Amino acid sequence: MTCRRSNTSRQKSRARFQRLKEAHKMKVRQLEEDLTKAKEEKEDLQEKFESLLEMGTHKNLQRTIEGLEEEICSLLEYNMNLKSSKGHAKAVYKEAKEVLGFLNNVI
Repeated sequence: MTCRRSNTSRQKSRARFQRLKEAHKMKVRQLEEDLTKAKEEKEDLQEKFESLLEMGTHKNLQRTIEGLEEEICSLLEYNMNLKSSKGHAKAVYKEAKEVLGFLNNVI
């Protein structure tokens, strides 16, 4: 009888060990699946982050371009004012020259 108990105990131990081994394998498989999903999610988030970063850069560039366009408009307006002032200065110079010429003739 001692042998039978021993064999039965051994069989029970082996069966328990097999169940634990299978449970461990299932946990390992589940962890591997979770790791794969996490890696895929990380890659997806990385792509989204890079896309958002590019969009942010694009927005910054767009703001810079808009600022430059405003500056160009301002410079063009300033240039027109200078041309207008230059035309006015030429007219005043011409008038002063005529007055001086007239005064020179009088003297």
